[in-house]
Amino acid sequence: MYNFLVSANEGAWDGEPWSLERSRFLEYTEKDTSNKYKELGEELLAEIIEMPAIFAYESGCFKDPCFGFIRSVRKLRGRPIMLRIEYELVSLPAFLSYKNLEEESLQDALDIGGWELNRTHWAIKDVNLIAELAKKGIFLPTWVQGKPDDYVNSAHIAALKSIESKSFDLSKLIRLCEEINLAYSNGSYFSVLMLLRAILDHVPPIFGQPDFNQVTSQYGGVKDNRSFKSLMSTLNKGARKLADEVMHKKIGRRVTLPTHQQVEFRQYLDRLLQEIIATLDIE
Repeated sequence: MYNFLVSANEGAWDGEPWSLERSRFLEYTEKDTSNKYKELGEELLAEIIEMPAIFAYESGCFKDPCFGFIRSVRKLRGRPIMLRIEYELVSLPAFLSYKNLEEESLQDALDIGGWELNRTHWAIKDVNLIAELAKKGIFLPTWVQGKPDDYVNSAHIAALKSIESKSFDLSKLIRLCEEINLAYSNGSYFSVLMLLRAILDHVPPIFGQPDFNQVTSQYGGVKDNRSFKSLMSTLNKGARKLADEVMHKKIGRRVTLPTHQQVEFRQYLDRLLQEIIATLDIE
């Protein structure tokens, strides 16, 4: 299944929240699907935000659609009732054009009605978007397909196991990496965040620093690489902030659960482990 959102506003999908009349939710949606999601409760919303989304424009805009995910939906009081939708766009090497969306064959494949691109609305389509896009030569990342890669590259784990360090016992780091892979593959995203934070707290002595804040500000990399500092700063701020938000927030009437998209810090952790391996190799 996938979300299909259409707007007549040419600036709709610029990253800012988008509002839609509640009555336009589930237009152009099959009856069974509409009946299931019409109440928009917490459990159903959790399912919806796991679905990929196409963010399209009405035909008269002549603008290409975007790919991404809905992040949150909030009902706004007033007349009419509005839905405030926050979303995240995902950059792909290639995606659909507005001309593609007007092709009859693609409309049939994606369950897009003939006049649907002339109406601002939000539909949920009972279509395997991944498979249909693949037929057009558009291949989504594996994490979008529900087939996550390892969170930690297995080659890095093997490299850590092969290192015979005189200064550091790497057994805990190796085990943290193995457990974060298990947690990620099982969809245990609270555990992913906790394990990621544990790694950041564990490794600073390898770089001669007392904590990871000092790693980001004082350590320049094996080759004095400024980009390493920048990447580690992003990892430190992003992972810690998200971990604090989801791990320490007290129970209330509404809670949000972390998703696989939100814990996507793999490229930064990958770079950190590369630096650790390089540092210990020249020890």
